[in-house]
Amino acid sequence: MEEPESCRGAGGAFFVERRALSAAVREGKAELIWKTGAETVVTPCPSCRGFLAGGLPERRVCHPVPVLARAYGVEG
Repeated sequence: MEEPESCRGAGGAFFVERRALSAAVREGKAELIWKTGAETVVTPCPSCRGFLAGGLPERRVCHPVPVLARAYGVEG
């Protein structure tokens, strides 16, 4: 993905205090994610997961642990 380190727009209380700017940042990040064709987005940050999921309704957004569990054949 281009710019994988770029912000998702949900750091701290930023997305509560600056909703319009935060939504614009998320939109840019979502576009970068769409370009990859990925079906699943993985991030350990709970606020990023929730916020990104709202901007990527057709994509799965999850914590890395379930992805690793499936890779090792562990169902939970």
